[in-house]
Amino acid sequence: MIFNELNFFIFFLIPSVLFFHFLSYKHRPWVLTVFGILFFTYFGYYHFGGLWGSLVVCIFGWELLTSRLYKPHSKWCLFGIIQAIAILFAFEYIVFF
Repeated sequence: MIFNELNFFIFFLIPSVLFFHFLSYKHRPWVLTVFGILFFTYFGYYHFGGLWGSLVVCIFGWELLTSRLYKPHSKWCLFGIIQAIAILFAFEYIVFF
């Protein structure tokens, strides 16, 4: 992800800052979540393997949004945490392998 691209400033940084500051405190976490998912989906498509990279980012975003449905100390909760860490590990360290 390159943070000095014009697309980053026009489509993500400026709108997210404006939405963040003009919405109430209650909606600010959702603004950050939505713009974060859109950011990683967009750059996942162009920089992380096209459609498959974008789909992996969307799956991670879906897990992030639905993780509130997990019960504490359940096997699904543990599976979700391991899956999220595995996806993060894959995106961060795949170039070293």
